[in-house]
Amino acid sequence: MCLCESCAWLDDWAGSLDFKAMFFAIWTIVHGVILLIIDVTFFALSITENHDFVDLSFLTATLHLIAGILMLVSIKKSKPRLHMASIVLSSIYPFAEYVFLHMPVMQVIFIIIGCRYYSTVLK
Repeated sequence: MCLCESCAWLDDWAGSLDFKAMFFAIWTIVHGVILLIIDVTFFALSITENHDFVDLSFLTATLHLIAGILMLVSIKKSKPRLHMASIVLSSIYPFAEYVFLHMPVMQVIFIIIGCRYYSTVLK
């Protein structure tokens, strides 16, 4: 993981790594809930004719929400493997569906911070 000195400045930038990891988990949970509400609304109102997109979007939003919950559990229980799995799961929605452009950009930043947290705190 990111054990090089070039990433060490991230440890104390804008708060501790613990705070940033917790923020990443809460960010993922909140986005998962918002995306599920949007997907259920689209499906209920039949705004879109292509229900395959809604089904795929619902599946990835559900995975995003589950990833946030797993990330929160991995931080609280100090489980490194679960943390890495949750980072991978949380990356599916932002990179698979470019509906919201801020999500892939923020996800890259959160992946770097999450891996830094994994390699320095959890391991």
